[in-house]
Amino acid sequence: MAASLSPDQRKEDFREEFLTCSICAEPYDNNKHKAKCLPCLHTYCQSCLQRIACKRSKLECPKCRKLVTLLGGTVESLPNNFIVEHLKEYQDIFNLSVSCGGCESVEAAVNVCHDCGIFLCKKCIDSHRQFGPLRQHKLSTLVELQEKKYNPMSQRQQHCSKHLNQEVTMYCREANCKVPVCATCGLLDHRGHNLVELSAAIARIIDDMHQSTARVRKRSQELEHQRVAMESLQETLTTNFKKEREGNAGIRPDIAQPN
Repeated sequence: MAASLSPDQRKEDFREEFLTCSICAEPYDNNKHKAKCLPCLHTYCQSCLQRIACKRSKLECPKCRKLVTLLGGTVESLPNNFIVEHLKEYQDIFNLSVSCGGCESVEAAVNVCHDCGIFLCKKCIDSHRQFGPLRQHKLSTLVELQEKKYNPMSQRQQHCSKHLNQEVTMYCREANCKVPVCATCGLLDHRGHNLVELSAAIARIIDDMHQSTARVRKRSQELEHQRVAMESLQETLTTNFKKEREGNAGIRPDIAQPN
């Protein structure tokens, strides 16, 4: 079936499965529909989780029903699903719809800076090349990205929001954390926690996503079979009831039944 889908249909399936909140069906963004990852690894948009939490410090995962304690007291404290962020960025690249991350304008990006990890419009590229410390930064065009000479999902550096000069290289797998961290955060804030390499964590999360998708599809097929069986049973009962009613209507009430 998948082979018969057109490229546009495959893109739509990709958006629906990985880049859209399964509750409100809205695409993830960087505002109220920001992708938030629960400790059980299920992801929903911030807006829907806020509605579910309803200003409480706990909420129940809509899929697995696992109770989640909001350590920061709010949904905003949950970690962003950086996998979704990367997938969205990757899709934007090949749709040529990337906005500039270097200024506040709505200009479309035409290049990416590998060192800064942001997309740049023409004006920002000129500034990048004129400013001394940035002159040595490596730049690539969107055409080069489309030709897969650069993979933003695997090569883009992620820097710690707490230690801006340090790259995120590990992932904390503790039940109450589930966040990517830098070396300093790993030693100080996550000492004694279950830390793994970020690449290994990404591979596992993607594998879990595929397994969850497979389970959902299998369950959907089972429910579809049950629906068909129920409709068939209902049709049989209706037919039998109709026959019985027609048979009873043919019996004359004035004929006495033998004792």
